[in-house]
Amino acid sequence: MNHLLKAVILFLGILVAINVVYAGPGVGRSGRWFTYDDKPIYLVGFDAQQLAADPAIDITAVLDKFSEFRINKIRVWTYCWFLGDAGYTPWQKINGVHNLDAWDDAVYWPRMRLLAAEARARKIVVEVTIFAPYPNTTNYWWDLPKFKNAWNKDFNSNSAFTSLNGRGHVYPEFYNLNNDERSSRGKSLRSYQQALVDKVVAELEKFDNVYFEIANEFAVDGYGAPSNAIIDNLQLRLWQENWVQRISTLTSRLISVHSDTDGLGQGTPIWNDNRQIDILNFRFLNATPKDISDILRNSGAQSGNKILTINETDGGRGKSYYHDLDLHTRYAWGMFLSGGHIAFYQDDSRRVLTDPDWEMGANRLRVLRDIAESVRFWEMSPVNPKDGSEYDSLITQGPAEDWQVLATPGSQYVVYFWGKKLSTNAEINLPTGSYRYDWYDVRNKKLLGKGTVTGGGNTVIASPSIDSWQGNSGLALVIKDNNKKLTELTDYHEHLVLIP
Repeated sequence: MNHLLKAVILFLGILVAINVVYAGPGVGRSGRWFTYDDKPIYLVGFDAQQLAADPAIDITAVLDKFSEFRINKIRVWTYCWFLGDAGYTPWQKINGVHNLDAWDDAVYWPRMRLLAAEARARKIVVEVTIFAPYPNTTNYWWDLPKFKNAWNKDFNSNSAFTSLNGRGHVYPEFYNLNNDERSSRGKSLRSYQQALVDKVVAELEKFDNVYFEIANEFAVDGYGAPSNAIIDNLQLRLWQENWVQRISTLTSRLISVHSDTDGLGQGTPIWNDNRQIDILNFRFLNATPKDISDILRNSGAQSGNKILTINETDGGRGKSYYHDLDLHTRYAWGMFLSGGHIAFYQDDSRRVLTDPDWEMGANRLRVLRDIAESVRFWEMSPVNPKDGSEYDSLITQGPAEDWQVLATPGSQYVVYFWGKKLSTNAEINLPTGSYRYDWYDVRNKKLLGKGTVTGGGNTVIASPSIDSWQGNSGLALVIKDNNKKLTELTDYHEHLVLIP
């Protein structure tokens, strides 16, 4: 997976020491970007939590649909508690009563293996979320009868576990590795949690398209834990770190942690230096592209060496991509231009096969992937590594009031414009040289303009007609050095990858 090697190469007669990551087959990483079969890949996807757990879903048909739209990443939950009696779970279940001492090896785990195998056949990456707890609230995850939470003794045959805090929920008990409550067989909560971790890894780590997330929205303010708990409660941090450590001893697959409890990347300083963690996951609800970049920069994520992801966009009532596709399009482009990956929240995976709105969302993600993989994105950055300043400052004006920039200055640039449209040409500071450019409508990848310019300071690039694109969704400008032949992903294997 991520074996960091020291390679010294002779380039222009000079010995240069660089860090190189050889990712190997399947999903891996090279610095801050994913790889697949040892090549950089830009992942776009859907948070399809129930894909394995819902008996009504035809797994292969849904994966075929993903593949048709070049969707190359999904996330599934190990335990979809929100399905209640309607869903399969990791454990055996009789009349809605779980048995934490017995796995459902007859139906559930074969479906999980089928999902991983069929996804691998289509080169779709699968993020498997092991835990999805919301222990800091009542009348929801823990105790709502329709969910029949397997961890609650009222809904299992193991006589464990209970709320011991007098408030009717299980915070911080669920995160207490030393919780002394025991089941009828004398087992602790930690032992059952570890059994689930070990089972997930044992069943799925042989699939090289799989990686593991410890917990969905870990310790998120309110539902997962009280505000600032990730800072104030050492026990909370140790819980997630314990499972990171456990998985790293069992497999070399990538490990992801949720790093954002407050919408501002609060957990980033805690997890950024943990070498066993490969991926930091975030939620930036209601954030503009500029907000996303600012949060990632201010939290230290952009200057670190982790892969950055949002594995589900907002799925709240009236806020999903079904309701406001342009909002989610800006969200997706904001994450890419900030140096990360994106997945739309899919409230019901059964809709993938029947809902034309799903196809509209999938097409927006396909356009993003196509444009991202038209450049050597893995060599690009939203910030200058020397001083941390944003490359947005390279632009002085453009066809919209707002913009974000991802760049390898002097070689390649991707600029995303959105918001209020202006009848203004783009102006960008380019080093001396010849450059070609293309303008794209991010809704459909329609080419709106192309040409060449000569750099040497602030350089004007003619903008498309103001009526040819939509400000709420945005406009992409791709600029490449005319003298650089290596601009495509297919050229990757011919050259070493420099890790920032």
